[in-house]
Amino acid sequence: MSQLHSVRDNVHPVFQLGRASTRRLIHLILDELAEVVPEQPLFSFSKTQHPQDGFTDVSAKCFANAINRTAWWLADNLGKPSNFETVAYIRSSKSSADRIYTDPGS
Repeated sequence: MSQLHSVRDNVHPVFQLGRASTRRLIHLILDELAEVVPEQPLFSFSKTQHPQDGFTDVSAKCFANAINRTAWWLADNLGKPSNFETVAYIRSSKSSADRIYTDPGS
């Protein structure tokens, strides 16, 4: 009888379903991943418009650092908020124009 292993047999505990909670904030999850499995690729993107040219992996540490740098940049450029305002970032892949929007109702 062959021994088949589930794809999920070697999943690091930090990724296991038992740790899932609706009360965890996303940025804290990313910080934990960066601490526990810093070199774990979270996603990849193509190096060029041609997938055959390969992909660049983005590690947990790199992604968490990018989010932290973005948060500091927003605070430096928009000011530190007095409440939790909504901020949206939009950029078309066909445009070099960036847009940052804040909630006008706050």
